[in-house]
Amino acid sequence: MNPYAPPETLETEATPSVYWRCFGERVMARDGAVLPKVDLETGVSEGEMLAVPRSYQTTSLRWVPILVIVIYLILGEVLSNFVLFLTIFAVIFIVRIIPALRGKKAGTIQIFEYRETSRHQHYLTHQRWRHGIYYTTVLLFILAMAFGDKITSFSPMFPAISFMAFMTILLATSLWKWVERPKTRTESTPPLGWLRIRNVHPEAMRKLREIEVAEQAKLAVSPAGRTRRIFTRYFHRLPLAVLLGNRQKNLFHSAIITLMKLLRSSKLERETYHFDETFEISESEISPPLRSSLEAWRLAHPDWKLVKIERLPSPAGDLTMDAVFLASPLLEHVLTFSHTTSAQNLAAHVECEFLTSLQPSGRIHTSSMPVFEIGRTDVDSAQAKGSHLQIFETHLARCAQHPLAPAIDLPTLLARLHEEKAEAHALLEAAAYQGPTREISI
Repeated sequence: MNPYAPPETLETEATPSVYWRCFGERVMARDGAVLPKVDLETGVSEGEMLAVPRSYQTTSLRWVPILVIVIYLILGEVLSNFVLFLTIFAVIFIVRIIPALRGKKAGTIQIFEYRETSRHQHYLTHQRWRHGIYYTTVLLFILAMAFGDKITSFSPMFPAISFMAFMTILLATSLWKWVERPKTRTESTPPLGWLRIRNVHPEAMRKLREIEVAEQAKLAVSPAGRTRRIFTRYFHRLPLAVLLGNRQKNLFHSAIITLMKLLRSSKLERETYHFDETFEISESEISPPLRSSLEAWRLAHPDWKLVKIERLPSPAGDLTMDAVFLASPLLEHVLTFSHTTSAQNLAAHVECEFLTSLQPSGRIHTSSMPVFEIGRTDVDSAQAKGSHLQIFETHLARCAQHPLAPAIDLPTLLARLHEEKAEAHALLEAAAYQGPTREISI
């Protein structure tokens, strides 16, 4: 087979549930995909590996330095140095930042690929040096622009020299980055949101084909016509406080999330499996942070019962949410610990929430996460701060003046939990925080 020959069928015929596949001697990946644990540049698939994001932006940025020079030459004599700098900065910000925030609506695609940890750490060291040199130069250039008028009286050539020095360092760091760019090359390809990767190491292609064949074999033995339920979450429609969560004190993170919300970034839209697609896992499979929270709670409350442990991955495979459900001895209170891990194994906060049914109807819900209005009249929800034990104390105080309605047995408790999920899902869809549920074949 000629790997460079055009395909016999259109690439758009890929099954919606497929996020990556081999294509001749290249690899195709959908926006948000997590590729198998194979280094595309070396073919290594064993040892310490790290999932790293890789972005592709269809908007060409090669003309930005030229545009900056043109602005400087045309407006340098008209505008003050400070205003000129702000103009140049605005151009760079609009061209580089806005498309990245908007995501695939602006042609930006991000995937996750595995690399050898040692090789990637070497790359990150050089990247930190580049960023340090670049931003130090930017800072010095800002100071030069701000105080240029005073210095120019002593040295008329200062503005030209400072600008040339800035552009030289900018081009030098760009050249350094270009030399150390990945050996694999990426290109956008129809349909929108797909990426094609070429120059993949032969050994990596061989291993990827084996993985693809194995996955297809699993699908072949699945029941005919099997489908999975999926919907789209629109996180940019959520209140800003909910989006920021526990990272509101991080000003840089808050600024980026605020911009993404204002621009309705597609990066804040995610394909998500319906809660009916969760499956039970054993206690040994849960993440270490979740296990620590579970052990700490058991130590303080040894009589609480473990109801079940669920896992819900994302369709792209980059996120996995584990949830542990515990019940008080008389089955009147339910505690849920939840923890989301990403393909990059980034540490995340373990969230907790308590739910108690009341007589004759209604529920009290206390959570460590921000709550927002979705039109529920039968649930009194509130956020509480502090440790998991402190949140439970707040929850007990909120329940103190109400008659409780404990479940008669575990099956009844599980039915209540399912009813709670179904109600919340329907209200979130009605409030347009998420799209309608649809089915995809696998």
